[in-house]
Amino acid sequence: MSAGHSKHLRWCLLATFPAVLLYVFFQFEFLFTSAASKHTIRIQKTVLKTLQITSFEIDKLLNNCSDVVCSSFLPTRDMESYKSCTQKVRALYGRAPVNNCTFRSPTGKRLVALVSLPGSGNTWTRGLLQKSTGICTGSIVCDSSLRYEGFSGEEVHSAAVLVVKSHNTSLQWSDNRNSQQKKGYPQFEGAIFLIRNPFHSIVSEWNRKLAKKHLGEADNSHIKNAGKEAFGTNPGWRRSVISLLWRWRLMVINYVIKPLHHSILVVYYEDLRRNIVKEMKRMLTFLDIPYSTHDMHKTMLSGFDQFHRNHSDEFEHYTEDQIQLINAVINWVIDRVQDKEIHVGHFKGYLR
Repeated sequence: MSAGHSKHLRWCLLATFPAVLLYVFFQFEFLFTSAASKHTIRIQKTVLKTLQITSFEIDKLLNNCSDVVCSSFLPTRDMESYKSCTQKVRALYGRAPVNNCTFRSPTGKRLVALVSLPGSGNTWTRGLLQKSTGICTGSIVCDSSLRYEGFSGEEVHSAAVLVVKSHNTSLQWSDNRNSQQKKGYPQFEGAIFLIRNPFHSIVSEWNRKLAKKHLGEADNSHIKNAGKEAFGTNPGWRRSVISLLWRWRLMVINYVIKPLHHSILVVYYEDLRRNIVKEMKRMLTFLDIPYSTHDMHKTMLSGFDQFHRNHSDEFEHYTEDQIQLINAVINWVIDRVQDKEIHVGHFKGYLR
């Protein structure tokens, strides 16, 4: 080979070297990205299987969402709320909240409320629903302590969540054309009404309020119990008894005696405590969620009990006058549900 040809070859090699390098780089990037993508999907599948998801196909879910919690399914307003609540938790606790559920595509899904008087086990029930399906449950507002512990749907109230927590005595329904409906407030297509013995729910809510007031927001106020001095003739307690009792009565009217909507499932907290699997089946059937009974009992007993406050009977919380008042309201309810035999027994069991 002549010197001229040798020199020309060297120039050709130098000229093509960057292109070759670039080609090799892209090939490695493609292989790396592909491997990373496959690794991510394997991690996602492991996470979702750990969550005992039984209500939808894992592969179908992963092919239609962009991250582990599937936040890409959230409508714009809910996405903003989701990010805002997450940032609030980061600022309050100094680290990211736990994510142990996924959102779902809201297309073709009903927006269903999980409504109850405060102190009736709403948070605990949400935990059971999340644990048994893997789908997030929502709420109207952001509770930082719940978002931190794994309730990723705080302040999300669209059909991207399984149910939306509410303590309202009445709801806005999607098929109600009343012009007085609040704009921006969710319009529900069904509701699960979780009802508990008012003697117990009123005490539970008063305990939560006092814990929140004394310990601030960055606490687990959902399970705290107050001392004897906070009950009885305590002025705040007396006002709380009357206020919550009247709300309980109004809820029973709107969701049991004269239901404001045709699609309302009544679930008694006491039944849920006695037979979790049976009552969960009722709720999942109402929500149109397929389920598997395999290990369901074990799964639900192992999750979210940290949000269940043990009822204390160490002392009497109520004065005699307060007991008579609550009994009078329960009897008033019993007189109006005589034609609904399924409910009479429960309400009679609440009397003291």
